[in-house]
Parts: sequence; structure tokens; C-alpha cells
Amino acid sequence: MQPLTKCCAIVDAYSSARFYPIYFQQHGYNCVHVQTYRNLPTDFKKSLDEKLYLDNLKFDGNIDVLIEKLRAYQIDFVLPGVEPGVILSDKLSHALNLKSNVFALSEARRNKYLMGETLRKNGLNHIKQICSNDLTQIVDWVKLNTTWPVIIKPVDSAGSEGVHLCYAENQLAQYFHSLLNQINLMGCCNEKLLVQEYVRGDEYIVDSVSYKGSHYVTDIWAGRKKQLDSGCIIYDFEELLPYFGKVQDEMVGYMTQVRDVLGIKYGASHAELKYTDRGPVLIEVGARLHGLLLPDVHQECLGHDQAEFSCLSYANPEVLQEKIKSPYAIKKHAITLTLSSSKAGKIKKVNQHIFDKLKSLKGFFLKKNVGDFLTNTIDLITAPGYVYLVHEDRNIIVQDYDEIQKNMNHLFEVE
Repeated sequence: MQPLTKCCAIVDAYSSARFYPIYFQQHGYNCVHVQTYRNLPTDFKKSLDEKLYLDNLKFDGNIDVLIEKLRAYQIDFVLPGVEPGVILSDKLSHALNLKSNVFALSEARRNKYLMGETLRKNGLNHIKQICSNDLTQIVDWVKLNTTWPVIIKPVDSAGSEGVHLCYAENQLAQYFHSLLNQINLMGCCNEKLLVQEYVRGDEYIVDSVSYKGSHYVTDIWAGRKKQLDSGCIIYDFEELLPYFGKVQDEMVGYMTQVRDVLGIKYGASHAELKYTDRGPVLIEVGARLHGLLLPDVHQECLGHDQAEFSCLSYANPEVLQEKIKSPYAIKKHAITLTLSSSKAGKIKKVNQHIFDKLKSLKGFFLKKNVGDFLTNTIDLITAPGYVYLVHEDRNIIVQDYDEIQKNMNHLFEVE
């Protein structure tokens, strides 16, 4: 490891961004953490190890004070961790005249309505949509522009929070009133809601790292979602795909255009798409890491991971250029399975032994343990954990997936 003689800043380094300081230290960088949350969600609090940082600067709304504190550390670059850090990271990079994504398009990389409008104005495949706080206006728009079902969701949340599939006007009204003017998990008020046509097609994830506007695809996943009894939609699993393939080729080309028009020039981005009868269509893209990234899985299957390459795009681009000369090749198959719970209560026992006989088990991450309160799963934030399956034989992974599904309801015992 190089001596730590340089410094960078990470805004909201929770979730998968917790791996950043370890990688940056390998390239001689100390890290300063910037915290936008005043009251950290429990899951985020658990993922932040303050010992890995020189300082944890809590943003109180005064950006000028924050800028001066970062200047004192002689910061070389600022990058975001999770979604709420995207806008502030852009503002700090711009103010400090550091390498960054296109500042004028910052809001379009965070606000899902503006994101879709940017694609539309640039002639790219996009989802029909309306953003409004007027239910009558929304219903009239649905009648004129699309058919049922439609999707309703906040414009700037994450983790599938508040995403509902509505099959009729009364359902839309119910979710509209439950979401409007609520503070979402990213700390933003849902002053308006986004309603979109329901686009039919298979779902995919395309993760990339960019440097000076060139984009390298680090991994592609096929995603399958499930609708819960609550009407909420969450991922069931994600399966790692080869780089090459008819669908992958089209998605890679399309996402190059998407990232260009949204001004993504540096670091990680995580895109969710559907492949439709008119080709790839963006659901949304975040200018940050894939939230379910686990470096051990990616390294074993691909020989690299998105956090590693994102770090290199800032700290050591010469090494990155060497590593990305060829498209990735899969060494092993992988599935990331999202756990869900249909029951709620105080956890009295966790039956982890249900994972013991899985031949492809690489690891699992449980957000809840004995003594914690388990809630019904309504989104990725309330999902109680994830299981990572890796094996040379895909059939073994499928068998283990089926075994987990059969036993999932027995994982947590509540009182």
C-alpha cells in the first residue's frame, strides 16, 4: 500500500460505498466523509466505519462552510456514495473546480422525471410520464397517453421505495395520497409524484465506470422483480450475464448514449432498463455504485468489481486504462437474491442453518438479528437481507435458489 499522502472526499459513503475508503487507501488516499443525513437510517449507520476516515463532516446546509473545511484538507476529488450524495457531490466538485460530471445536468441525474425528459429531448427511447401533485391531472393524462396499469413513485427516492403498480384509478388514488408530501427515505419531500406508463419487457442492470466521458461496462445483470401482497415491487434476484449477446450489445450502445446525454463523465453509474419491442428503455440510472455490490463476488466471477474501477477512475486512471482494454469475461455464474418477509414482530430466533447445505453459497448479509423488529417487506430498504450464490455450474445455483425460496419464511421467527 502506498503512503497516505493525498486526500479525497466521499459524500454519504453508505451501502456499497463503504468499500471506497479501503480501495482509495491502496492508492495513497486518505478519505474525508461528508454526511448529508441529520438522522441516519439504521442500515446506513451500520455500514459507516468512521475509523476509515480522517473526519466525518456533517453538512448543516451551509455549503460555504463545508467547502472551506474541504479546502483545508486539500481534496483532490469529491465523489458520491448513495443517492442523496449525488447533488451535493456535484456542487462541491464544481465549487472546488475538481473533476466531475457535467454540473448543468446534475438535477437530471437525480430527479427521475428530469432524467426521462432529458432522454426524450435527445431522441432516445424513454418512458412516457407525468410529474404532478394534482391527481385529476394525472388521471386525465393516463386516459389520454397510455393504458392501465401504470407505475407511481417518488421522483428522487431509491431502493424501490414507494414504487407501486396500479391497475385502476382507485388504486392510483390510494397510492397517490399515501405518498404525496411524505418525507422519503432519501430525506426528500414528495412534493410531486411521478406516474409512468408500464413498459413491458425483461429487466436488466448495466453497471459502468466512466473516465473523461468514456464508459466501461463492469457488469450486466438480468433482473427479476416480484410484486408483494402490499402492491409494492422489489427485486427477486439478479443474475450475472456475459458481456456479449444480442440484447447486451443493444443495451451497451444505448447506455453509452444515455450516459452521454446525462453528462456522466467520471466514476460509477448503475442503470436499470427494460428490453422492449422497441429496444432498450431506461427505467432509471444513478450516478453511483450498484447498491448490492459485494467485491468478493465480483472479483471471483469477473476479476474486478465496480468499486475498484470507480476508485481507479479518480485515483489512478493509467491503471484503469490498462484493465479495461477488453470487455469482461465471466469466470463463474452468480445470482444475488433479495430476501423478503411477510410477517412482522420482534425477532426471537434467526435460523441461519437454512443456508448450511447450499453448495453455491458465497455469503449472505442480514440486516436484522435477534432482538430487532422485523417489518413486512415493502421495498429494498425494508428487505431483511441478501444472499449471494456463486458457482461454475449454473444448475447448482438454480437448485440453491429454489431451496432458499422454499425456506425463506422460516428464516426469522418473531413474537
